[in-house]
Amino acid sequence: MPEKQPPHSTEHNGSEDQEKFPNAWNSSELPADTPVTISAEHTTSDAPEIAAFHLGAEDKYDDRSKKGALYQVVDVSKLERVGDQYSYDGQLFDANGGDYLVISSPSDGSETRRRGDGTTSDNFSYRFISKGEQIEMGRTSDPDLTPDLDGISRQHLQLYVDTEGNLSFIDLGSTNGTTLHTPEDATMVTGESIEGRPEPSADDEETDPSAAIDAEPDAEVRHSDAELLGRRYPVLRAVRQVSNQRMRLIESTQANWKNTLDTPKKMRLGMRMSLAESRVARHQARLENVPENSWLHQRRTRKLEKVTAKRNRIKSEYDTVTGRMKDRRTSVKDNFEKRKNEYTKNLKDRAELARSHKALRHELKDQGAGFLERRTIVKDAIKNHPNVILEAIGDTSSIVALRGRELQQAERTEERARKSHSETLKASKANSQRAKEYTAELQNATNQKDSLSEQITKTSETIDSLRAQREVLGEKDPKFFVLGIELREAERNLEALEAEHEELEHTVKYRTAEVERLSAEQTRLDEQLQAQEEAHTVAKQNTAKRRQAADTAKQAQQEAAHKAATAKLSTKEKK
Repeated sequence: MPEKQPPHSTEHNGSEDQEKFPNAWNSSELPADTPVTISAEHTTSDAPEIAAFHLGAEDKYDDRSKKGALYQVVDVSKLERVGDQYSYDGQLFDANGGDYLVISSPSDGSETRRRGDGTTSDNFSYRFISKGEQIEMGRTSDPDLTPDLDGISRQHLQLYVDTEGNLSFIDLGSTNGTTLHTPEDATMVTGESIEGRPEPSADDEETDPSAAIDAEPDAEVRHSDAELLGRRYPVLRAVRQVSNQRMRLIESTQANWKNTLDTPKKMRLGMRMSLAESRVARHQARLENVPENSWLHQRRTRKLEKVTAKRNRIKSEYDTVTGRMKDRRTSVKDNFEKRKNEYTKNLKDRAELARSHKALRHELKDQGAGFLERRTIVKDAIKNHPNVILEAIGDTSSIVALRGRELQQAERTEERARKSHSETLKASKANSQRAKEYTAELQNATNQKDSLSEQITKTSETIDSLRAQREVLGEKDPKFFVLGIELREAERNLEALEAEHEELEHTVKYRTAEVERLSAEQTRLDEQLQAQEEAHTVAKQNTAKRRQAADTAKQAQQEAAHKAATAKLSTKEKK
């Protein structure tokens, strides 16, 4: 097949922004870092071994041993080489080249047709695939693998390996779906995707929320509901989400039921279109076998036009049915997002209105209005002119709340930096004190060892002198016995001195290693102190910048509230 990128594959494979899902499927056939694309939107990691079961609609939830074809993708580098062949699972395969071995084996005992590199005697159909190559499986006129199964579609699935070795497994709109071999069977049908939640980034807490707001092009939602509602947001969002999920469940059930009713017609049209394709191919071949400008060529041309027109009508009906089924699934998702955006905007407006109320009330208090007067004015303004109040104060009030949270985050960051610097400074002082103590102990042990070395030398000389004197004297001489006693005492003294000297040598080695370790630790702590001091300085500067931004936003809010309180509110609502 031509080497090209599959149409449904994503650009996430091998990139830094690939989504990682915590609940990944595991296998042992391929390297654990081989990603597998199972839909156009999502990618799983650690799922290298592929097992796809193509079942009929009535058997989708039956035992896997009834029907289906098992596809396994094996890394060729892990196979055992036997001469000019590879060995896998007791089978020998011709070494025709390639990086991966794709094996198809029916699980119901049926025979398997092969259009690839070879077929074994045990109904194994296999093909070698290289990096940058793709293969298709189905019942088309020229697939790479065609299992003899009733449940397989004309264009069932596509397998692609990019130049980096990333494996893509794409459902090509198969009627009966594609089931992945996972610890818990999960069936993927056309239009469905495997849902997953990306792991949170490690530096989410340090991100600047204002950057995300500035980058949002839609002014209606440039402030997220979480930023606006703060602590109340989880409760309010949970209530709205439960209702929205309930509506999606109802709409999804209705769409699935209608699609189920359309499925027999879709399968019938698919079979008719397959037969029509075969007739067109057959008439095309018969037309090419006769000379042009002959009456037989004209007759067969008219027949080809007739079967082609019939094929096009069937295809149009098939596309209409599949398009209607796809639109039902798309409408469920679109309605869900629409309701979500609506309640998000509603929560945003409520939050801005509440903050506008508070800002206006504080401004009236500064102007000397009493409690009842403030309450009456604010209540009337909010009730009769909510859009005017939102336009005048709402946006500035939201920015004040946002800048306040940014200031709190910057202050927490500064406090963490200060605390880390303080703890490291304390550890540095303690390490320096221990280093001084160990250095003093090392010096003392070194002096003691030198002193013992001198005593050992003198004792050894005394022993040699005593031995020389005894050799001159005879055994009958009275001094011979006295010198023997002195010699034995000197030898015992020498043994004690050598034992103590050996112990001091171990002490010196240990103290030397500790002093070196503490010196290296002191160097590391000094470097860490310098880095933390710089980080603390940056954090202090960032806090000052955030505080200035918060003060500016608060001043803008006060000015907006002052204008709203002193000016005459227009009775015309903003459309």
